[in-house]
Amino acid sequence: MKLPKDIQNIPPKEIIKTIEAANLCDFGVYPKRLKDKILAAEKRKKRCSSPLTVITAVHNNDFTDAYLRLLLQNTQEILDGMAILAWGIQAEAMILQLPQRWRQTTAEVKAWAESRGICVQYGMTDMRQCRGQMVVHIAAALDIAQVFAGNYKVGTYLSLCRDGICEISEKVPYGTTVRQILKDTENIEFFSIGQRIYKPEEADMELTEEVPVENGVITCWSKNCCVIQEAEKVLLKLRTESCGKCTFCREGLIQIHSIVKGILQGKGELEKLDIIREIAQAMSFSNQCSVGQCGAEFVVGTMEKFADDYESHIVKKKCRAQKCSAFLQIYIDPYKCTGCMECMDVCEADAIEGKAGYIHMIDEFECTKCGNCMEACEEQAVKTVEGRLPKLPARLTKCGRLKRH
Repeated sequence: MKLPKDIQNIPPKEIIKTIEAANLCDFGVYPKRLKDKILAAEKRKKRCSSPLTVITAVHNNDFTDAYLRLLLQNTQEILDGMAILAWGIQAEAMILQLPQRWRQTTAEVKAWAESRGICVQYGMTDMRQCRGQMVVHIAAALDIAQVFAGNYKVGTYLSLCRDGICEISEKVPYGTTVRQILKDTENIEFFSIGQRIYKPEEADMELTEEVPVENGVITCWSKNCCVIQEAEKVLLKLRTESCGKCTFCREGLIQIHSIVKGILQGKGELEKLDIIREIAQAMSFSNQCSVGQCGAEFVVGTMEKFADDYESHIVKKKCRAQKCSAFLQIYIDPYKCTGCMECMDVCEADAIEGKAGYIHMIDEFECTKCGNCMEACEEQAVKTVEGRLPKLPARLTKCGRLKRH
């Protein structure tokens, strides 16, 4: 174990006292003070004969890679923090657990870690195997190093993500409001901190030690997006990333995703919303990591904050944002169509009838609502409507023959 030079002469008990005095908090779905985790580790060490290991990792539900930048920019400090903590609790081993997708970008980190006696593993953090060990977030390891370096600042690490792009990634002082970070909330439909859902009017909430920041990401969804579509995308992503070892996570995500997808396809039932809540409740205490817990929490959060949207999709078969193709009908505006045949060329279902110079018509029974025709039409003659279609020609008609009434 290679310790920083200025730490080598500090006794382990003094290390622990310094960490406890700094009142550091670990980061996660359920934040916990480091002194409480250290106390639990020390009790376990007295009770069991098996060796104690310091495991530093990121959350399994951190799919934006918000902390990758933190790791690359502060590698040596994070490794220092791991070594200091391991020395303080007299751990016999150290493991740096990183997501599999970080393997190529962290080759240099791996080399540095191994030169200091730290084992680097790739893959999801299996909390069942980590039970009884000292598991801390890489941000907590960085805080420990900064405490002993004398440059520690109280706060929490956050990234702001818009349209899939992380705009900022920095430490935010406690007491900062979400609105100060977002700045503009007018073009936001909703935002999440981790997987907890909030509406723009809740942006005045202050970030404190008690507010779980989970994966450390504030994600914004644009105005007029379909909330249920976004929930389905999150579930699909979590299903893809899930390791499948936990039954409740694996099967729970499949079932909830199936119900939400059915709602988007116009097959939703109000009774199934209660099933989602029951599954989510079981997942909240049965899963071993944050993937299943946060996926269920995200969907239930959208159900609570946007209950009217779910009811509209299920009962009225309408999408407020007009994004769900199951509730839309596509037609060609006879007054705008120039008979160019561009839409016919891109229609994979051969659902468009017409010929050059004649108003084209869409067969609603054959149409798959893929939207290719809308993208191909330069005249913007291909349109969507909820409910009844407007009056359209019953047979092929030459362009320009129809007159508006």
